[in-house]
Amino acid sequence: MKLSKLLKAATALILASTLLLSACTSSAGTSPETTGKSAETTAAGNAETPGTPGTDAPGTDAPTDAPTDAPSVNMDAYKNKRVRIVIGSTSTGGDSYLTANTVSRYLNDVLQMNSKVDAIGAGRALEEITTAKPNGETIEMFHDMNWLSVEFGAFDESYALENYIVGPRMSINPGYCLVVRADAPYNDMIEMAEYMEAGNEVNLAIESGGLSHLGFIAYYQFLQDEYGEATAKNLKAYISGSTDEKRQAMWDGNTDGMFADVANEEQYTREGVDAQLKMKFMGIFAAERIEGKDIPTFGEQGVKLFGEPFAFDKEFSVFFPKDTPQELIDTMDAAMKQVTEDPAFIEEMATFGYFPAYLSSSENKTHMYEKRAKFSDLIKNAPSLDDFT
Repeated sequence: MKLSKLLKAATALILASTLLLSACTSSAGTSPETTGKSAETTAAGNAETPGTPGTDAPGTDAPTDAPTDAPSVNMDAYKNKRVRIVIGSTSTGGDSYLTANTVSRYLNDVLQMNSKVDAIGAGRALEEITTAKPNGETIEMFHDMNWLSVEFGAFDESYALENYIVGPRMSINPGYCLVVRADAPYNDMIEMAEYMEAGNEVNLAIESGGLSHLGFIAYYQFLQDEYGEATAKNLKAYISGSTDEKRQAMWDGNTDGMFADVANEEQYTREGVDAQLKMKFMGIFAAERIEGKDIPTFGEQGVKLFGEPFAFDKEFSVFFPKDTPQELIDTMDAAMKQVTEDPAFIEEMATFGYFPAYLSSSENKTHMYEKRAKFSDLIKNAPSLDDFT
């Protein structure tokens, strides 16, 4: 009997509390609910990745704020669409294809679309993304070479970032590196500099307008600043194309080393590899070492740029044709955030040595414009590659 009375009292108390809460809510008013992800207002400098310190970007039209009352996202915007994903590489074995192909599989599930990766190369990819219809059926997934190639003059200004839309960032490959022949008479970046200081030449294979071009120029600038022009002029360039072409040039004896990705070249550094094919790592571009790998960074070896340790993250993003409806961009933002938080995706990317690093389209545009501004002077003041051949 006592238990029954206790339960009745408790029920009455809960009912009274509910009525009181309802009355308070009604008097205060309610705000419309949104189911989509609100655009974030964090400045890109605070969202920077290791190795790319934030810089001011005067003169750019990159956004600094995003609306806080973003409408709900239509997750059916790509449903049943056939989407062509172009990448700025012709290889189906490199990090560009591996990243785009992996991301697209997860996006297909989230958005119920049917996408296919098309490895067409840098020039054709830029042409497609600046001329395709803005209907969501052609997008690009690629890395910093999109803007680097224009800054270096490999492609003209009609392919500048301003002529298409920067979408969300999806991942980072921290393993962009310099590898040399295993029998090279130096084992790190400083020993290589001292080798050139002694009057010897070092020839490195690079792709004009790519990350390898940036790494080459950064190292040249370091040599010039720390060792003088007499040493810096002993750094030579072998102009090549894809990683496969650079690798073959090294094996043929035309070059001493090349810039590439750890994941692709690690197999050639192991014991038992044929002497003609064997390589060794000199350093990676990233600000921090890759967990589980004994490869030093450029910065920890003393290579500096702008008075601080050199570092550059290879960041992969989505790009859209100009005038793409905002609904399609917002939907891709929401889907990409969902994909990059998926434990299965995170684990799969880790097998390649890559990691998810989501930024919304607005955040990524700010970040990319600032990154471009940071390296603009270095690139524009760099000698012509003709001077290194």
